Amino acid sequence: MRQLVMSGYRATYGHDARDERVAWVDSAEPGIHYTLRGLSNEILQEVHELSGVWTWRKDYIFAGGTHIATVDSSGLTHVHKDHLGSTRVITNASGAKLSEHRYWPFGEEMTVTSSSERMRFAGHERDSQTSLDYMHARYYAPFGGRFLSVDPGRDFDPSHPQTWNLYAYVRNNPVTMTDPAGREVYLYNRPVQDFPLARHVFLVVRLTGENKKLFGNRAVKGEFLIVSGMPGVSPGVKGQALVRWYTDSLESATHRIVIQPRSQSRQQFEKNVLEAFGKYQNDQHYNAQDVGGKNSNSLISGILDAAGAKEAKPSSSELEGWVPGWNDPVKLPDVTKNDGTEEEMKELVKITSEYPPNQPE
Repeated sequence: MRQLVMSGYRATYGHDARDERVAWVDSAEPGIHYTLRGLSNEILQEVHELSGVWTWRKDYIFAGGTHIATVDSSGLTHVHKDHLGSTRVITNASGAKLSEHRYWPFGEEMTVTSSSERMRFAGHERDSQTSLDYMHARYYAPFGGRFLSVDPGRDFDPSHPQTWNLYAYVRNNPVTMTDPAGREVYLYNRPVQDFPLARHVFLVVRLTGENKKLFGNRAVKGEFLIVSGMPGVSPGVKGQALVRWYTDSLESATHRIVIQPRSQSRQQFEKNVLEAFGKYQNDQHYNAQDVGGKNSNSLISGILDAAGAKEAKPSSSELEGWVPGWNDPVKLPDVTKNDGTEEEMKELVKITSEYPPNQPE
């Protein structure tokens, strides 16, 4: 969104090359508001400029990709979050409670609290003048439970009615799912068919920037690639082998987590994940319970390690349900890079050529 006009309020927004909001001018206060963002597009600092005079407003402190504290002119405040990443309680440096936030399922606050903390529902920035949440790819209206624009990934599945509305928030399941940015690498979690006590995880790589041009012709609807593992047949492996798989059941997923190492840009992490996936040689014996062999969860865990996401990878206790194999990752070569060379990009295009063109979900 470039400009907003509502109820006597007007705002114009500025964006960087990654299409992240980094500045705005509004009718509520003269001057220009700027936000300094990190590699994962998290907000690190707010400053204000008026007639050449710069004023520091806030610093945001993160640990492990999670916003934990804010520093402004009044001092340090600690932010306490729930399982969705929503801000629930704010305390001062002495531990005294300053404010408490309670939300309806889709993010609207039950009571209006006096707090200058902008990070609210699911850890997103809430604009005080409009009560809209800035979710990077789109703006979200918590009072209506809908986005203001369609899903940029066009996450539409004719067999799954909750995807028919492209303005819907997390397939109308806000209790366990969040939408960190709409353009990320997601770890999806679904029950194992015929044995729902166990869980199966896989990755969905939503392509951004140049990656769309490079890999879009092989992506689902030109937008994302699926990284998964399944039992199959592979030369040199007796019995069932753990093999790369390029499709999975999105509609069966009940939980998802965004994976984004702080040391990598989105585009580079997407490339690293795809390269790590391509390095796997289908050479492990398959065992569903991860006994005497590896399973799909072992493969995904190993891919994240090889792609440089160890610090961003959730622990088994943070995943929904029992995920056998997660703590026994497949050992893969470290492929972590900050910037891909032309030769490396050619190799990646070769790897993704294994994907069926515009693969079905």
